[in-house]
Amino acid sequence: MIRTRKKKLFLILLVLLSIIVLWFSTPFWLKKIGSFSISNETLQKADIIIVLSGDDEGQRLRHAFSLYQRGYARKILLSGATNLWEETGIDLMEKYLIQLGVPQKDILSEKRSESTVENAIFSKHLLQDRGLKSAIVVTSPTHSRRVSLIFKGVFSPHYLVSVSSDPEAFKPEGWWRDPSRRRTVIREYFQMCWYLLLED
Repeated sequence: MIRTRKKKLFLILLVLLSIIVLWFSTPFWLKKIGSFSISNETLQKADIIIVLSGDDEGQRLRHAFSLYQRGYARKILLSGATNLWEETGIDLMEKYLIQLGVPQKDILSEKRSESTVENAIFSKHLLQDRGLKSAIVVTSPTHSRRVSLIFKGVFSPHYLVSVSSDPEAFKPEGWWRDPSRRRTVIREYFQMCWYLLLED
């Protein structure tokens, strides 16, 4: 176990060092780094769409609504525990979906999860309780690679899961020139490495 963890740590440090070197390299490789953080998966119809909280601009909800409208699933699960004054972020997400046209009966929620791993664990419990077998997880593009790793690790082999995001929400071109996008991409790589290091 210790040897395996040391090997993972070495590989992660190697990846992070490579990223730093590539930072001063050509835009071609920097674009590849941004692109790799995005998981592009082929979608099939599922039992439910899971929307992760943490999106202040509503892009995840609008993308989930688009999938719902196109018949990819008949239910939407809102997952997260963002607390606001007198309301949770999930409450506001639910109101927004209803404004978009989703009936209340098609919206489920779990308000306990405080991390992406907990999103996956608590969502899996809900699928179990309701006899559901497949899900499409909606998140932001740069979060999608890590979400795919985590959810597939938690859901497999008994549940089918795919990850989807709005392609217009993030463009890999020139992300390193924008402070906000730069922070987002670098943070995702560090969190992905941290997850890979600590997972059993």
